[in-house]
Amino acid sequence: MMRKSVHDFALAMDKKLDEREARNGPRGWDECDREYLLERMLDEFIELREAVRYWNVSSRNICDECCDVANFAMMLFDNHDRVKTSEGTVTFHSNIGPKR
Repeated sequence: MMRKSVHDFALAMDKKLDEREARNGPRGWDECDREYLLERMLDEFIELREAVRYWNVSSRNICDECCDVANFAMMLFDNHDRVKTSEGTVTFHSNIGPKR
């Protein structure tokens, strides 16, 4: 069973992804290269660090920045986990979570 805090965080991450897709269209991170995703995650981490350092920002902002960092980490995980074979089929490295 998933921990409540992990479940709640995953829901918040998904909400952020939905908001972004509503503005910019459907997901596209599978087309992004690792370095781009890593740089974006680091940018978001810097924003999170600043939000935490200066508590005068809202806790909502801190939660949003946590989700941004986590979503880029998820994108890296998702892209790393998916491997295209020479026949064009997709296989997965990990045994984490439900079967895809």
